[in-house]
Amino acid sequence: MKSLLKGVLTAVLALVGGFPCENPVYSQSKEPTVVEAADVDNPDLKLTLEIYPTEIYFGDVVFFAARIENVSDKTIEHCLDYGSLPDYINYLGVVRITAPQLEQEYLWRPENTTGSTACYVVQSKDLPPGEKRLAGKAAVEFPPLEDWNDPFWKELREKLTPDGIVCQLQVAQQYGIGMNRQTAVFKQDILVKPRPEGETALLEKWFDDTPEEVFPRRGKFEKASDVSTYGKDDVVYSWGRKDLGNYLIVVDGKEYHPRYFVRSPAFRKPFIPNNPTTLDGWRELESKFCDSSLRDDITFTRFLLDYLAADADKTEEAKKELIDWLAALPEVQRSFFLTELLNQSYYFKESPFADKSREFLHALYDAVDDEWKKSIYVCDKRQYNETPLTPPKGYEPPRPFYRSERIRPTEEEIANGSRELKDGCRMWFYNGSDAGEIIAAKLIRLNDKTNKVLLKDRYGSELNLDFAKFGKEDQDFILEYHNLGL
Repeated sequence: MKSLLKGVLTAVLALVGGFPCENPVYSQSKEPTVVEAADVDNPDLKLTLEIYPTEIYFGDVVFFAARIENVSDKTIEHCLDYGSLPDYINYLGVVRITAPQLEQEYLWRPENTTGSTACYVVQSKDLPPGEKRLAGKAAVEFPPLEDWNDPFWKELREKLTPDGIVCQLQVAQQYGIGMNRQTAVFKQDILVKPRPEGETALLEKWFDDTPEEVFPRRGKFEKASDVSTYGKDDVVYSWGRKDLGNYLIVVDGKEYHPRYFVRSPAFRKPFIPNNPTTLDGWRELESKFCDSSLRDDITFTRFLLDYLAADADKTEEAKKELIDWLAALPEVQRSFFLTELLNQSYYFKESPFADKSREFLHALYDAVDDEWKKSIYVCDKRQYNETPLTPPKGYEPPRPFYRSERIRPTEEEIANGSRELKDGCRMWFYNGSDAGEIIAAKLIRLNDKTNKVLLKDRYGSELNLDFAKFGKEDQDFILEYHNLGL
């Protein structure tokens, strides 16, 4: 009976919205597919890839998250922590898409939508037994709008049959211990089916109506059979685009840039200059698409606008609808929308939506797991210096971004004057700069060949410092520690 009702409902919605779904793909399980990398050199490490969906329409989005896990019974020291990178660098590898029926291949790397220079330092962090850590995640479109006529996608579009074509997605994920960096490759088949004609025509119109200067400036890949091989100048920047036309979204009589309401400005289905500019426009657009990962992005924007534009008596209902919708998504997909909601809270802080944005995060707090609770808690406290939220289980203050903040003892510890600190660290005086530094860290060892002193700060980062630049009292302590073989 349930399946019959579901089929009737789908048919009714299709007739109302005018989008017959002759070849539905969203009947598949909402559970992500989990793939294990077969080429991990270290037997103590396990790398897995969660990916969803694996059956899509042409133009849809495939979400993946790679995780690294310590499957041994000992702590792995100096394990590279790619999760410590800024939000806009979620994935550092290369994605390769091929199909046996096609002569072409497609290579993809994420777009830098911030305009920030992609320079970064990957931090090391010990990985305890049984701990699993995010290594990288990305949302890959099949295809991005700017690559609509890329040779691979053009050939795929021309050869698509009603049953679809199976493409192989290859994801190259970096991992490593210390400076020994390696790349593992995951492989997963993705069934790509033809999109309903009306939807395909709309996507093509968006491509045709988007001026070239609005699309990102993409460097050229060097074609290579090995997905882990990087091309030259292959980083994408979108910050150079020009403002074109009337694309601002109007809410309560005020105009806002569309980037405040979408999952990512890299997702152009639709974005400038094709996006609707009103809530009613987004509702109408949502009705034109079949249930799919592409439509999920449109639905997200529509739900968010519904909530922000809702009158006082409808706010709670709109808030609940968005939270319930997010809860129904697979975690690997939901994480991208949750990340954007956190980012939007920064955008909205100085806007009329500040209170509503914060209230939504507070309501969302009770509906997510402890890891997301930590993210919401940190976001709220960072923006407002205090938060009514209860710290989640296992919460530890976030690692400061700047080295100077990480190594410095608290002002209370400095005022107290004791060299031995409560957490096992020691307070050191180091003449590494003109002003000198006060460092809170544990002594690991002295290398008497190089006269380098290895310390580890209270966040787990290593400091390799010159013995000669420590004060006399500290030098004596280091030598005694070294001579005792501690």
